Amino acid sequence: MSLNKGPVLGKPESIVVILDDDEAVRFSLRAALRATGFTVLAFATAEVMLQQTDLALPTAFVLDFELPGIDGIMAAQHIRACSPDAFIVLLTGHEIASAPASVDLVLRKPFDPARLVGLLRVRRGL
Repeated sequence: MSLNKGPVLGKPESIVVILDDDEAVRFSLRAALRATGFTVLAFATAEVMLQQTDLALPTAFVLDFELPGIDGIMAAQHIRACSPDAFIVLLTGHEIASAPASVDLVLRKPFDPARLVGLLRVRRGL
């Protein structure tokens, strides 16, 4: 699904991009976010996400830290350059002392998808 080649799905403030190479994580987060009214675009690699998404449209990105090719931090840097106000959440299974400058929040796996939904709803003003 591309935001470049078709109509924008949902209101811009409700578009969330999920980037995770784990299909189960993509599936569970997509389901939880869609159930609460978010439009969700999900990708397994940063390369595909960067090719198929206008990074200025979504207001939130949920990025896995460890990805093949471009990792979550490098993807966050690309996103931040195109969309300085986007809310960027980094997911990791490892301890990180502090969030990289390009990331707003780090969530350690495993976590409850309802927690992420709540954070994004607060960010959206609901």
